[in-house]
Amino acid sequence: MALHPLTPTATVADTRGKVQTWDYETGRRLHAFDAGLPGRLVQSAGLINDLDDAVLFTAGVDGCVRVWRDYACPGQESLVAALRALPLPALVDATATARDSSSTPTPSNRNATERISHHGDAREPYAAASYRPRSRAAVVWQQQSGCLYASGDTHPVPLLRVWDMTRELCLESLQTQSPGTCLVAEGALLMAGALDGAVMSFDLRTPARLLSVVQTHRAPLVAILLQPGNVGNLVVTGAADGEMKFCDLRNAAKPFRVADAFRRSVSSAAASGQTLFSENGETREAETSARFSPARASSLTSLVAHDHARVIASGSTDRSAPVKLWDLEGNCFGSPDASSAKHGKSAFRASGFGTPRCMAFHPNLVMLGAGGGDGVASVWSAGDDAGAASAFHQRTQYDV
Repeated sequence: MALHPLTPTATVADTRGKVQTWDYETGRRLHAFDAGLPGRLVQSAGLINDLDDAVLFTAGVDGCVRVWRDYACPGQESLVAALRALPLPALVDATATARDSSSTPTPSNRNATERISHHGDAREPYAAASYRPRSRAAVVWQQQSGCLYASGDTHPVPLLRVWDMTRELCLESLQTQSPGTCLVAEGALLMAGALDGAVMSFDLRTPARLLSVVQTHRAPLVAILLQPGNVGNLVVTGAADGEMKFCDLRNAAKPFRVADAFRRSVSSAAASGQTLFSENGETREAETSARFSPARASSLTSLVAHDHARVIASGSTDRSAPVKLWDLEGNCFGSPDASSAKHGKSAFRASGFGTPRCMAFHPNLVMLGAGGGDGVASVWSAGDDAGAASAFHQRTQYDV
């Protein structure tokens, strides 16, 4: 999901590979087109040159990338670049992954699929390889460097690649200890979250490239937030089991705050093994082992932060509150439209909003957009009572 910084438009993509752009002030759909990805399912999307002549990039679960110009103009969209950011082997079955509620699904088998040329949109069938990726590809754009970063479960070793999008040239191809599930870049610093719960830091200016590997979590990483709210040296990581850790970039191995996305309780003692307290007052031992398993009732699906406002939003499969708002100290202060809940149900359930699959803050305004797994997308804006539990109020909602 992407919110344009200058115009009131939100761009979302669904599991069928269709990209739609909406005017969230009027609730009117401006344009819809096919992203042209072989795996159909769009894993990530974002804006390039968002303050000038913005173009839209869409990335598939297999690392295929398409860049579109005039994406919001009906019938005028044009493909300006196409590349495979990660090498083969096989594509993920979009139908199977759409049914999987886990943030790191295991693809099902398929007999045949399509291959896309390194540049362009030519397709040719090929037999499916025996190797199947354990996670979806992670692709992120960095405006400052003009580079696209991609990581995933490639064969025979997991890779992290750096692309110069001006020349459509791969600059770096780095091996990683585990498949990357999320990426974030700031200047020459590149951080990758891995399937095994580790956080890998790279300095692209040094010959060795790799700076450190910290086993931050025991579950797959969902997101890494680097300096959220423009707070220097702050790093927030979130794993699929709902564990959120707040660290100093200079000492990432020792988090100073640990939060659970499914509870309001927060503790700075989790890393030291002290006793924690839950909402109902019961004591529990600080958990340093994984709580994540495929059978777990809830899992974290998304974690985003505002570039300037000191607020974090988490999305999960927790039916009582699928979206929660956090401050930078790890305290949950509510959910969007929390005051409008009726009959014991959250505002999301009352308004038909399901499990969030993608979330994004507005680059400038204090607005939050989220797309649900049920095909419903919503945009909330902050009211005058910012900081209260009901600080974000629903601006518009539409079916994609």
